[in-house]
Amino acid sequence: MELYSFVWGTLAWTMLVASAWPLNVPLAWASYRIWHGNTKPIDEEMEEELWRRSAYGSLAILAGAWALLLIDYVLATWAELPAGLIHMVILLTLIALAAWLMMLFFALEDFFSGLSLLIIYFYLPVFILWLPNRLTGMLDGVLNWFYGWLATPTG
Repeated sequence: MELYSFVWGTLAWTMLVASAWPLNVPLAWASYRIWHGNTKPIDEEMEEELWRRSAYGSLAILAGAWALLLIDYVLATWAELPAGLIHMVILLTLIALAAWLMMLFFALEDFFSGLSLLIIYFYLPVFILWLPNRLTGMLDGVLNWFYGWLATPTG
């Protein structure tokens, strides 16, 4: 099914962004700055510890993403459950977990604030890198590594 192919690709790209740990610490910092907006000043206390929160938050998302990648591999490959459905559940679980972690590490008020921050954190780099990768294939090696862990959806 086309839906499962889209989810498979989205999960691979999401894992790619979550796994680029040293590189995505500044991305987490910039995502918070974009989410917060330029018109409102950031608390002085938050400004001082924003880099630390970005590092710990992105590291926690990395750990959760790799744990979910392992669960996906076990369920889709060893247990032979339908790969497309497993990928969809894992992607939604990863988004929910990462949004909760963003809410926790950046001291946000509610889950949906964490979700909006997460969308900037995960999918702004995907939006920027997808077309150059499509034209040049610069990230195909890394993406193929993730595709190797994710069973091909059938249907």
